[in-house]
Amino acid sequence: MKIDPKHSWVKAIWKTFIIVDVLLMLLLAAMAVAKPLMMADTPRAMTFDPGYTERASERVPDSPLKTLVFKFDLCKENNVAVWFSSLHFTCAGLLALLVFFSLPQRKNIVAVGWLLFGLATLYISLDETATLHEDIGEHFSISLPDGVVFYDWVPLYALPLAVAVVLSVLWMRRALAGNGRLRRLAYAGLACWVGVFLFEASAHYWPEALSRVEIFFEEGLELAGALLFVYAFAHYLVTLPDRGVEEKTAQEA
Repeated sequence: MKIDPKHSWVKAIWKTFIIVDVLLMLLLAAMAVAKPLMMADTPRAMTFDPGYTERASERVPDSPLKTLVFKFDLCKENNVAVWFSSLHFTCAGLLALLVFFSLPQRKNIVAVGWLLFGLATLYISLDETATLHEDIGEHFSISLPDGVVFYDWVPLYALPLAVAVVLSVLWMRRALAGNGRLRRLAYAGLACWVGVFLFEASAHYWPEALSRVEIFFEEGLELAGALLFVYAFAHYLVTLPDRGVEEKTAQEA
C-alpha cells in the first residue's frame, strides 16, 4: 500500500509505525520461540498454571538486557511498547475526529459516526495505557473445568463490543460508500480487532509454555487493525477536499 507522496505527514506516520511495529513483532516472535526453552519444568509449563511463567521469569538474573526486553515487551503493561501501541489508537481516533470536523455537513448519521468512532478509539488508547479493562476485570471471575479461577474483563465487555462491531460495520458501509477499497480496509481493521477479542477470550485455555504464541497473534492483530484504520482514515481525510469540489461541480451542473 502506498501513501500519496503529496501528504508527507501521513507518509511519515505510516513509515514510522510500520518500522517500529515490525521490530516489536520480531521481539515477540523471538520470545514466543524462546519461552518454552526457558521453562525449567516442561510438563508443568504445558498446564494452565497462571503463575508459572512469572515464577520462571523471576529465576532469570536481573540485568540491563532483561530490563530493556521487559520495557519493550508487548506482553507487559505500562511500558514503552504499550505506550507506542496506544499511539496507533490515538492517531486513528484523531484522524476520525479530523474527518468529522472537515465534513461540510455534521448533523447526519454518517458524520456522528465519525465523531463517535473517533472518541471510542481515543478511549481505547487511554484504556491501553491505563489498563482500565484489566483493572475492571479483577472483579469478574471465570472458572475453568480443572478448578482454576481467573479474573477477566471478557464476559463484561462481550455484549457491548458485539453491538459496537455491528454498528461500526453499518456505519462504515455508508461512510466509505464512495471508496470500496478504503471500506474493505476498514472492514479488515475491524476484523483484526474482533480477532484480538477472540484471542483474549481464549487466552486462559493456552498452556503457559505456548502463551507467547497467543500473545504474538493477539498483539499483531491489534497493531494491524489500528494501522489499517490509520491508513484508511488518512486517505479519506486527504481526499475530502477533492471530493467536496467534485460534489459541488456536480450540483452546479
